[in-house]
Amino acid sequence: AISLNILNIGEQQVTDENNAVIGIILPRDVVFAGTYALNVTKRLRAGLNYKVVQLRVDCSGICSSVGPTVESSRAVDLGAQYGAEVGAPLTSGIAVRNLGGELNSRETNQRDPLPTQVELGALDRLKFLDHYVKDTELQLAGSYINSRDFGGQSGRLGVDLVYQGKVHLRAGYVGHDQRSDASASLGF
Repeated sequence: AISLNILNIGEQQVTDENNAVIGIILPRDVVFAGTYALNVTKRLRAGLNYKVVQLRVDCSGICSSVGPTVESSRAVDLGAQYGAEVGAPLTSGIAVRNLGGELNSRETNQRDPLPTQVELGALDRLKFLDHYVKDTELQLAGSYINSRDFGGQSGRLGVDLVYQGKVHLRAGYVGHDQRSDASASLGF
């Protein structure tokens, strides 16, 4: 499969000393990726993502103080999942993102590494609920993330109550990392 993701941060105005608009800056992040995944065995799945990442700032008008910039990189994401039956269906996984990527700036000839991230996680479907409520599932998920130079270590927990495979009541918690404090959420 191939994909194209564009994050358009929105237009930003460039003004002069009199606050008159003299230009428009257009910051965008673009990721073009090719993905391949396969079932290695009945329980083991693996996947590979090769991507080209581009951070760009285009401008129109007078933008000499900012100027157009383009930084690009290539990187690889790897992942694997293993599904086991140990009382309840348990799926565990590992993902390594942004392997080998360094952003290359054409303007400054500077190379900055992409933030490599390792994530270990598990999802468990709790079957005890089947005895009490029909057509309802309860899933628990947890993960540990290590982003090394970008955010550090963090833990995440979540619960998903699913009725007839269509209605979800979810709650989650994201532990503290270097970029932000802990947070929790509830959704329907």
